[in-house]
Amino acid sequence: MNQTTPEKIGGLINAWIEPTVSEWYRRQCANHSAAFYLYFQKPTEDHHGDIAIETDLPNENWELVTPERIGLSWSRDKVKQWVREHCRRLPILNPDLLDQKEETDEAKRKDALL
Repeated sequence: MNQTTPEKIGGLINAWIEPTVSEWYRRQCANHSAAFYLYFQKPTEDHHGDIAIETDLPNENWELVTPERIGLSWSRDKVKQWVREHCRRLPILNPDLLDQKEETDEAKRKDALL
C-alpha cells in the first residue's frame, strides 16, 4: 500500500539537494568563471535516480535538466530553490522503492511489537 506523503518525498529530494549544492558552491568558489549546469539520472529498477551540478555531462546515463546555467552571482539559497523547483518535475524517484522501504519499515515495527 502506497502511503508515501509529499513530506517524505520532499525530504528525500532535500537530502539530495543539500550535498549537491554544497559541492557546487565549493567548486564554484574555486573557479569563479566555470559554467555549471543541473543534470539528472533516471531511476532504475533497483535504485532511485540522482541529481548533479557539473560543468559537463557526467556520463551517458545522465541528462541535462535545463540549458540554463547556474548564475555566477547566485547564492547557495537561490541555487537550492532553483534545483528544488526543477526536481519537482524530474522522474528521479522509483515509486516501487518508496513503497518497498515503507513496507520494510512497517514490518520492522510489527516485529518489534511481537
